[in-house]
Amino acid sequence: MLPSPFYQDEQKDREPSAWEAPLESFDENAVRRLISDGEEGVNSSFFPLVEFTERSFVEGVRLLLETNKVSLIQLGLAFLKACKIHSPILIKLFVDHGVSMIWESFSPLCEVSTGFLVQDDEDESKRLQCFEILLQAGAKLTGPKMSSERLKSWSFLAVNHTIDRNQPKLLRALIRQGADPDANGQLQYAGNLGYLGCIRALIEERSPLKVSKRSTVAAALISSKPGFPGALGVLIAEFTVFLGAEPMRRCPEVYQGKQVFDIAIKRQDIVDYLIDRYPEIYGIYRDENGNFCMTRYYLLELIRASGNDEMED
Repeated sequence: MLPSPFYQDEQKDREPSAWEAPLESFDENAVRRLISDGEEGVNSSFFPLVEFTERSFVEGVRLLLETNKVSLIQLGLAFLKACKIHSPILIKLFVDHGVSMIWESFSPLCEVSTGFLVQDDEDESKRLQCFEILLQAGAKLTGPKMSSERLKSWSFLAVNHTIDRNQPKLLRALIRQGADPDANGQLQYAGNLGYLGCIRALIEERSPLKVSKRSTVAAALISSKPGFPGALGVLIAEFTVFLGAEPMRRCPEVYQGKQVFDIAIKRQDIVDYLIDRYPEIYGIYRDENGNFCMTRYYLLELIRASGNDEMED
């Protein structure tokens, strides 16, 4: 287990460290002298590796890692910090140093996906780059050595923050690595924010979690009764288990149990997308006589939204 990242609070009474001198403006020569002189610091109560990482002193981080004397506690805290500030170059330094990708107290993949420092295309690109570096190093969003509830909590937070920042590419990457697209009304949340890209990512991205669930449902049906047709079991599973977020799913605990369509009824781009993708449920279709019809559900939602507009006026 790592100590609190706010370890500085525990050091108010400690003696000043010689390692604090290069912090204001990085001095490579000073750092090299401290290392050469064998100054305590790499394993003392003051963590220069963490401080250098927080300040993005890349050369300082590299020099300290090359000593191979950094304590495991300091290494873990500094790696956590590199993930939190989603710095590809720093994360690559730690990966090249052989830092573990499995920690009981945090998930590297979740850490690079959380937080609200910047919300733009460049930020998403940096986070995706960090994500790929960590994946290539063996990081996993899920793992047998971690608590299931803890993983669900980390994964939900990563997805939630990614939707907050409207970063659908990163959201797709999280889903591909095992994040649950149906968890805690994330689809409704994206609809409430009006983020079509995130809605598409949640619905369209093929989730390994849902693929496994579909297989489980098919197997349960086939084994439920001797002679149950295998093809029928597979067909029922395909019909009942979506491979992405389930658009008709209602979450009683959030948004009064509404579907995403109900929530986003005033967003024309989202409504158009859902009608195009699921015309038989939400939209316009041809009846048996070839006439165009609106589904009753869509008409009722339009009437409800129109009534709300009049009340607001």
